[in-house]
Amino acid sequence: MRQHIFARVANVTALLLLIAGATSCDGGQALATANAARTRYVVFLDCSTSLGKDQRLLWTEAAQRLVFQRILPGDAVTMFEVSEQTAERAPIQDVAVPLLDESSGMEETLGVRRTVASLRKEGLTAITKALQNPTAKETRLLDSLDRIPRDSSRKTFVLYLTDALESSPELDLENTKLTDRNIAALVQAAIQHHRWQQSTLSGVTIQFVLDSPAPEKLRVLNDHRALERFWRLLLTNVGADLKAFDSRVGD
Repeated sequence: MRQHIFARVANVTALLLLIAGATSCDGGQALATANAARTRYVVFLDCSTSLGKDQRLLWTEAAQRLVFQRILPGDAVTMFEVSEQTAERAPIQDVAVPLLDESSGMEETLGVRRTVASLRKEGLTAITKALQNPTAKETRLLDSLDRIPRDSSRKTFVLYLTDALESSPELDLENTKLTDRNIAALVQAAIQHHRWQQSTLSGVTIQFVLDSPAPEKLRVLNDHRALERFWRLLLTNVGADLKAFDSRVGD
């Protein structure tokens, strides 16, 4: 009996250590117990050659704040580059953190803590590496919607780090001006081309962190407002919730 009590105390202590470790990591959220809602974080990283150094740093910070600082036991992270090979390239990161419960021992708990620390470090390293030498000739964002994993055991949060300009044979928003007359037709064409349904992304929450171009480089063909109208209409019609579409990170 006494040994059983000591074992339970050790388990609780281990969980507290895990929580303490998380809160010490650059303001990251405390690691919660197993009954917390699990999340699959999906990150799409725009690797266009036009990116500047300042933008690369801003997007890295956004990923740190919106994804890596929030990782909890039971969560998962899947990260893709967006390029002319969005549909084919393997993820640059795809890791699931084991789930803890009241029966988890000290060794298991500390192992999860190490997994979280490694996931954060390796994820940010992968982003930095991908953005240091971007080589993408096209930005196939529409193809990315087909890469979002369907996860019945976790809620899904998708983070786009991109200027939101689809640049592909399917649709070229760098040279096609979005207007009241053509947005609905362009959205419908994309939906039909990919054979998406109203429930394709049901339950998926999406956030765009856009580029912050210098004043002399502000685009005149499609500004952020026009792009938001296109993406909001598209995502709403396939069941997703567009949480934010802004160059600012937000919450």
